Amino acid sequence: MPSNRNISQPGGKVNTLILGAGITGLSCAYHLGKDYLVLEKESKAGGLCRSVKTGGFTFDYSGHLLHLHSDYAKKFIFSFLGKNIVKIERNSRIYSKEVLTRYPFQANLYGLPPDVIQECISGLLEAKRSAKKTEAVSRHVNRHGTFRDWVLKTFGRGFAKHFFFPYNTKLWTVSPERLTTDWINIFIPQPDVKDVIDGAFREQDKTFGYNASFYYPEKGGIQALIDSLSGKISNIRMNSPVTSINLKERFAITGDRKIYFKHLVSTIPLPELLGIIENLPEKVRSAGKMLSWNSVDCVNVGVKMKNLKEGIHWIYYPEKTFPFYRTGFYHNFTRYSVPSGTGSMYVETAYQPGSKPEKNMLLNKTLSGLVKSRVIDKKDKVIESQVLSIPYAYVIYDKNRSKALETINAFLKNSHIRSIGRYGAWKYSYIEESILDAKAAAENILKQ
Repeated sequence: MPSNRNISQPGGKVNTLILGAGITGLSCAYHLGKDYLVLEKESKAGGLCRSVKTGGFTFDYSGHLLHLHSDYAKKFIFSFLGKNIVKIERNSRIYSKEVLTRYPFQANLYGLPPDVIQECISGLLEAKRSAKKTEAVSRHVNRHGTFRDWVLKTFGRGFAKHFFFPYNTKLWTVSPERLTTDWINIFIPQPDVKDVIDGAFREQDKTFGYNASFYYPEKGGIQALIDSLSGKISNIRMNSPVTSINLKERFAITGDRKIYFKHLVSTIPLPELLGIIENLPEKVRSAGKMLSWNSVDCVNVGVKMKNLKEGIHWIYYPEKTFPFYRTGFYHNFTRYSVPSGTGSMYVETAYQPGSKPEKNMLLNKTLSGLVKSRVIDKKDKVIESQVLSIPYAYVIYDKNRSKALETINAFLKNSHIRSIGRYGAWKYSYIEESILDAKAAAENILKQ
């Protein structure tokens, strides 16, 4: 249990205390404008929206792309990046059956073996016939069903077998039976039958999905956004992890100091927040233990090679043959991310907490997989490599999540704590949503 023993130094009072200087915390501070303090445990702002520069390469903590749909979010981002931003039309692929096909799999079967195409199309048509018989609507998400059931009803057994089940098992690190459908919303394109059939017999250029186009800083990686935004934040303390929160007296402890607050905004992972609250009710503690997540190791690789997968932004890997589920290419976002004559990529491998792969083994398997999938050749010279770990990567949407959040959020609301952002609100989201969530929280505080 958190303790406040041996705290001797006063830390002051603040109207709003913000935990975490990632994109959500910085956005909240910016929209508050005054009378706040941001506490960040790391030595640098950004959270997972950070970049690492080494050997002339700029690497991110995996691909942090800007999917902007809100006019406000677009204006917000552009106000900080100015001309240092490019719009990119997505070109993503899927590697399976030793073939690169267009994304999404369900609308782009062209190029796959004939038996795979036949199995997917016949499975889809059977699923549609079954849906009509039962008067079901395949586009409808049954909030109480499993992801497995939804895939079978919506796309059929062929698509389930060849993409949805293996890919999502690899990504989420749990079975499709365990996942609910609460997360799919905009994240899984649902083309109509005509589009599926068209995409089976020709290479179509129709786009699908929320990320058909995206933005990215031309120079500096995603860190460029963070540096510009944090430059407008006047009160951030780095290297200041919060170790205890006393809700009765409304103070937090960082190092040997007490910081008193009126409003508390947390952007740190929800399990971490619950772990530092003093005298947490047992039912809330129990609910916190029901939360699940996975971790991801991002292997960043720089290669002495021109035109590495030229024009392709990322590739999905559903097959078990490969340990990673996705690889993306920084140099195809912007040429300024790499030295001349080179290419770079991020390669993502997911795992359950406590099952972290050994670094050298992961690097070897990653490079071997890149060779096997013909991304690089054995003769290509790897000139930079690093492993960046993301302990909290994807929130697991299982049957326990909604019930646990109901209990936790009721407690947080009653305690006047706003827990926001991807990991604070415990959800699957993206940068734009985090910015807007923080804006809404700040506006709510300013009204009080």
